[in-house]
Amino acid sequence: MKNNVLYKLSIKQEYYTTEYMLMWVEEIAKIIEPNEMLISTIGNNFMNYNAEILRKEIESVVEKAEMDLYIKTKEEHFSTYVKEEDGRVIFGLDTKEENPRIERMIEDTMCSGQGVFAFKCSTMDNFLENLDSISWYCHFEGSIKGKKTTQHPNRPKEEIIDIEFNAGHSHVEAGIWFGSYHCMWFGRDFYQYISKQKLQAFTNCHENVELENDVIRIMLYKNMWDYENPANRKRQWDFRRSVGIDEVAHSLHGRKKKVTDPVLEILPKDEKGNNVTRFYFTGNGKNVRKSQASVERTYTHSPKGKLLHVEHRKINDEDANDDMD
Repeated sequence: MKNNVLYKLSIKQEYYTTEYMLMWVEEIAKIIEPNEMLISTIGNNFMNYNAEILRKEIESVVEKAEMDLYIKTKEEHFSTYVKEEDGRVIFGLDTKEENPRIERMIEDTMCSGQGVFAFKCSTMDNFLENLDSISWYCHFEGSIKGKKTTQHPNRPKEEIIDIEFNAGHSHVEAGIWFGSYHCMWFGRDFYQYISKQKLQAFTNCHENVELENDVIRIMLYKNMWDYENPANRKRQWDFRRSVGIDEVAHSLHGRKKKVTDPVLEILPKDEKGNNVTRFYFTGNGKNVRKSQASVERTYTHSPKGKLLHVEHRKINDEDANDDMD
């Protein structure tokens, strides 16, 4: 795992089809050459990889019920599962090295409008940044020097690492990862959570480019393995804070972590089912916390992520509206 690369991809529900699942599984099998597989509709144990059995099971099950798949070698694995409550299909791939072919598949998926979000990072870094067990962290790193600790939410006598203070920690909400990774791809369906404009405005990174079909690719730093460089950790924190990653994720999580002075708020959907998000700004257009703001802007996006309407309001002043054609 130390030098492995982690790829994650969130796919729209409508692509959970026999043809689509076969295409991905068979293409990935050519790359990692698996020797074991697990199919949730057959059982909970691994069996020897058999392409014919796998194909028949996908053909007979996918369009009738949900199934989880897992194919692997000793060092690499590919998994798929369906987020029932969110209707998103999740693909995960852990490989021995960066793979341009896999990255082309991800980018093609995003640019064809099939994907919602994808990322790439070091498997080990992602694992450690989301590991709250002190004993396990010490097993890998020797000590927890520099780490913040807190009490376990369900076991008050147990101390754990507070991963909220880690630049690379993740939240998984609505079938999407909210975090700060080496390289990230954002599709139209993501912009209902964080606007395309806000993502495009982020500059403390190696690369921020717009691809086909409104897809944005952000690479925070050039060398994926240079994640412990303080400058790169700062880029991760800058990204989180600039686009409001954590506040969006916490809002989607039922506001279990109540934000009393937000830079943005995710509001209830309107009567047509459109997504509504409110941001707070200074008079010069800088996104700040509500207590520091003089202007609020409320954005309405369609379920597909199209910007429909923007309402500008000076706090304690009259409203002004902008309709989007």
